[in-house]
Amino acid sequence: MNLYTIGYSNFESPAELAQVCDHLRAKLVDIRFRAWSRKLEFCGNRLQSALGSRYIQVPEMGNANYKDPSLKFRIADYFGGQDKIANIGQDVILMCTCKEILKCHRLLVAGRLSSLPQFSAGHTEIRNMQQILQPTLF
Repeated sequence: MNLYTIGYSNFESPAELAQVCDHLRAKLVDIRFRAWSRKLEFCGNRLQSALGSRYIQVPEMGNANYKDPSLKFRIADYFGGQDKIANIGQDVILMCTCKEILKCHRLLVAGRLSSLPQFSAGHTEIRNMQQILQPTLF
């Protein structure tokens, strides 16, 4: 199975996230500690309405220290989240808020999940719609 990561701040709407899910035939896994956003359309309940079965929230993989950026990332319940994600049975897109993966806990989560046999190929960061829409050259 393939493992992808995405920061919804790089996208305009849940419809774009749905398009990414459809293109990759993947489930969007919300790994925020709290599925809330100042952009209300990206709150968990709205994403669930927009994406239906393509969306799942796994708060266990959230950064419990999200309110204080001066603290190190602390995954709430890594092994509980790992079990949920490992049992999805299809390609997965780990989603958080952050634009830059290097400043986001999704890099840590993706790195650890890549040690599982089903995700051993590593992960791919999806930065924008162009990356999805442009045709593959090879």
